[in-house]
Amino acid sequence: MPQHLRIKTLIFLLLVTLLADRAYCQPHAKNHSYSVATAPLENQEKNEYHLKVIQPYAFNLKTLQKFMLSLAYQERNVSWSPKKRVFSSHDIQVLAPRIKEQFALSSKNHRVTYQIKNSKGKTLLKGDTFLTSQGMNWRITTINRSKREIGDFSLMGDSWRLVPLTGQKYKTHERQKNLIQDISNWVLFINFHPNPKRILKKPALPQHEGSPTNAKNRLKVLDELKSEGLINEKEYEKKRQEILNSL
Repeated sequence: MPQHLRIKTLIFLLLVTLLADRAYCQPHAKNHSYSVATAPLENQEKNEYHLKVIQPYAFNLKTLQKFMLSLAYQERNVSWSPKKRVFSSHDIQVLAPRIKEQFALSSKNHRVTYQIKNSKGKTLLKGDTFLTSQGMNWRITTINRSKREIGDFSLMGDSWRLVPLTGQKYKTHERQKNLIQDISNWVLFINFHPNPKRILKKPALPQHEGSPTNAKNRLKVLDELKSEGLINEKEYEKKRQEILNSL
């Protein structure tokens, strides 16, 4: 591996290590609910932020997992807190395969939304993601039940903000002529360049739960989760049997 690539890899691994013990601070219970879906990305918003959307796209699962693992944020108390991970390992295990599927189903007029709620129905985390010519876009509108609108430059100041790490930057917006501001709950992965072979000509057709094709895709995702150490052998066998029983 070339020296400059080895250095970049070491920096990425170091950042991940530094964040690993500061995981998403909401406790993860089995009764938390996760949802992922496609939602409209309006022309007005695309024009306002100059978005050239590249979708549908067939993401590699590991690529999405790396994106999610390296998203960080800070909360404001008297001063800004240490960096924390937006997504816990469990969040990534549950959400990444679903986000991958929705990107293949989306079009240039869609964004992929994700949400985590607790047992009382309170939203712990909410946001969306989409792919543009500028890079991979991740936006967060709720963290720890604290809401922020996209492009809301409040005079009171923000209670939390995303923190761009290596290869990331804030999306900017020109509110007035010569007044360009960072949108601190919108991060771009600027080093990600779409593979033309993974850009789909049209959205994939959704598969029925019990169809052989869907089962095959779910088994493939399950194998990836196991090989990457995100689930153990017991969880793997349990999920595998559930998929086979659905046929």
